Amino acid sequence: MDLGNIPIRDIGYRILQQFFNKRSDCGKACNEDIKTALRRIFVYAIRSEYISSNPIEYVKVTGVENKKEKHVLTYDEFQLILRELKNKNTFEYDAISMTVVIGFYTGLRISEVMALQKEDFDFEENTIYVHRKLNYKGKKKKDIEAVEQMKSKSSKALIPLPDSLKQELEFWFKINPYQNVICDEEGDFLGPDCTGNRIRSISNKLGIPFHFHLLRHTYTTYLVNAHVDVKVAQELLRHANFNTTMSVYAHVDDKKKQNIVNEVFCGENVAKTHKNKNTLS
Repeated sequence: MDLGNIPIRDIGYRILQQFFNKRSDCGKACNEDIKTALRRIFVYAIRSEYISSNPIEYVKVTGVENKKEKHVLTYDEFQLILRELKNKNTFEYDAISMTVVIGFYTGLRISEVMALQKEDFDFEENTIYVHRKLNYKGKKKKDIEAVEQMKSKSSKALIPLPDSLKQELEFWFKINPYQNVICDEEGDFLGPDCTGNRIRSISNKLGIPFHFHLLRHTYTTYLVNAHVDVKVAQELLRHANFNTTMSVYAHVDDKKKQNIVNEVFCGENVAKTHKNKNTLS
């Protein structure tokens, strides 16, 4: 199906779903990118009054999952990225460095971090109230708004404020005079591509595989390695479905199992086992 030959007014949910269904054997990440591009096209069409609603919103995208192992950010890599951002010595880069700090210590999604306001932080109770996300209707400042329509009911929650993050925020709040925690020099929300482009540039320069959602994966991995109860992890990650948390735990546990088996059956340990067996005999 060639969408390019269909007038945009005639492209509805059914046509789009059929289009993506036929691409189910393609990479899921690629299909997601196509959906994002189409969403922007339809947003422009709405603003230009060609159509009245966006037909892409309820389309389900499938595809072949990339089985490549996700990188887990080490603390040293985290510090290197922060240092590189702060060395730019501009308000905007300092704000972007704070998105990385908040993401690392909370596992929040980027749209949630970008919508945070100072009033959402309670330094006495050591909590963060997550109840907004940024919604991008376009690339201009006027097209960016904070909305309370979260990914799920469980996404709206009161989460703990770690001491390390609290110290960073107290310093940042003295520099940033605006209510928006992450903003430009005029106090406006940062554009949708701003943070991603800056982080990508730093990642390429340092040779560290890094994008913002990796912080959520890293946060989850740290919880698993610290043997945090899976129910507590679900609440911290604000997963609506318990199975989502379990699948992440199972994925990380598979690696731990592999490491355990390799350690148990390495040559040195096997030799010790045989020696002990002979001694007992």
